[in-house]
Amino acid sequence: MIRFIIWILGGVVHLWTIILAFEHSGFLAAIVSIFLPFLSEIYWVYKLWDVNTTYCYAALASLLLPVIYPKK
Repeated sequence: MIRFIIWILGGVVHLWTIILAFEHSGFLAAIVSIFLPFLSEIYWVYKLWDVNTTYCYAALASLLLPVIYPKK
């Protein structure tokens, strides 16, 4: 069950990342974010830490939860 929640959270955060990339840097940044999800989420967390902390905490959770709860 926890793996399903992690999977859903990851998908939602990835879509959120693409939207934020488009809003802040345009179409090219959104395309790059689509194809490099892990790196783009780290980049946008760093870039938006003071602007959108809700996104930052959600992205950090989606990046750290798979480490805390690995596949068995």
